[in-house]
Amino acid sequence: MTAGYSAFESRGAELLNRLAAQARGLSEIIGEVEELEAEATDDHRTVTVRCTAGGLVRAVTIRPAARRLTDQVLGEVITATTNSAFAKAQAAAAERAAEYHAAQREFNEHLRRQDPAAADALTELAAKLSGPAPTPVATDEDDDDPRPRRPAIFDD
Repeated sequence: MTAGYSAFESRGAELLNRLAAQARGLSEIIGEVEELEAEATDDHRTVTVRCTAGGLVRAVTIRPAARRLTDQVLGEVITATTNSAFAKAQAAAAERAAEYHAAQREFNEHLRRQDPAAADALTELAAKLSGPAPTPVATDEDDDDPRPRRPAIFDD
């Protein structure tokens, strides 16, 4: 070790173990986040879709009431419902990721108090590994698109 890290040397094993645990936790969270599922049903309860945050559609249920819809309208309902389920799954994934990031910040703050140089190196490494921040998924509440979310056939 270099002379500049002599203080780090005494806590090195503990910090490296914590970093390894954090890396294992990140791997687990990534797997969990990709597999988080959400379900959505259209307003008239004709279609229900269940999908993962990773974009995998697990199930599509089409109820008998959908028979009165044209193929095009049914396709629009399935698409809108799938998008809604995916947005819910993404929101759940973002919530789970936020828990991880809070724990990571707490660890970094602790490390910064103990060894600011090591904390800076860890912050730089984490930024390189994580890449750019993901684009947030729009929800119905913050969507300013004036187009209707469901096919016009359902407008009462």
